[in-house]
Amino acid sequence: MISFTRKARTYIDAKRKQNDKITLMFMGGPGKPVKDFCISVKWLRIGTVALSMTLIAGLAVGGFFVWDYRNLQYLKSENQQLASINESQSVQIQELQDIAQAMQSKMTDLENLDTQVREKVGLEKPEEAAASGEAEAQRAVAGLTASRSSTTAEDYDLTENYENIETLEDLKQELLDMDQQMTEKEDSLTVLSEDVDKKLAKDAATPDFWPMSGRITSRFGWRSNPTGRGSEMHYGLDIANSTGTSIKAAGNGVVTFVGYKSGWGRMVLISHGYGYVTQYAHCSSVLVKEGQKVTKGEIIAKCGTSGRVTGPHLHFGIQLNGSWIDPLKVLKQ
Repeated sequence: MISFTRKARTYIDAKRKQNDKITLMFMGGPGKPVKDFCISVKWLRIGTVALSMTLIAGLAVGGFFVWDYRNLQYLKSENQQLASINESQSVQIQELQDIAQAMQSKMTDLENLDTQVREKVGLEKPEEAAASGEAEAQRAVAGLTASRSSTTAEDYDLTENYENIETLEDLKQELLDMDQQMTEKEDSLTVLSEDVDKKLAKDAATPDFWPMSGRITSRFGWRSNPTGRGSEMHYGLDIANSTGTSIKAAGNGVVTFVGYKSGWGRMVLISHGYGYVTQYAHCSSVLVKEGQKVTKGEIIAKCGTSGRVTGPHLHFGIQLNGSWIDPLKVLKQ
């Protein structure tokens, strides 16, 4: 009985050992022998686990590379957007710099015009006006350019820089508005300068400068005839002084007559424009010629006694729009 039990147990163990292996049979084809391989279940399990782990590791590595690839594609797309923004901002900054340079040029022109106008009317340029000549707009653009150049890809925020583009557009519009205002100011100063030139030209031509120093012996209006009987209308101002005293032009103008006329002696007529003509009579000598341009205060003749006179003096007359007027209403008092 015991012997039978031992044989049965041995048989079962043998069967178990056989069951712990798997036989793989490979058929090579007709006429070829069948090849079989036995594989232990234990090693098959180990192989299966190893293969599973390998697959899992492969999937993990593959997933990482896929994620990294997608991240690289995203970064590439973002870099392209940044490059586009950089190019757009660079173009806008260049435009702003061009506008700022144009404004600087206009500012210089405005300062020159302001200086010219002030010099024409005898005003000094205030220090604050000189200080305002600095180009604020160009400094702002230069600062903006510096801040842009210091920005790196790591700290570059797309949303913020889209806002920067809008800010650049706003700044550009502000500069263009300022440029328009400066253009209008320049036009206004140009017109003012032209008006000042006209006013100064008229002031320079107005015969308000005393032609000669001396004592007034006869005024404009009716008077007793100094060389005869009765009364006469005196169309000028008699200024007495010694022979040879300098006679000066009362205003800027052009000499239209130099010669001798009965009663007036040696005489000079000057046309000043603006309807003014001046007369200088009884000269001892004349120092200008017809067609010559003269300036206010320039010596044109010498006092004398030529013509009908009772003593050395200058007869000075002013004609306005063809009519003789009282010189004292024009001469500076």
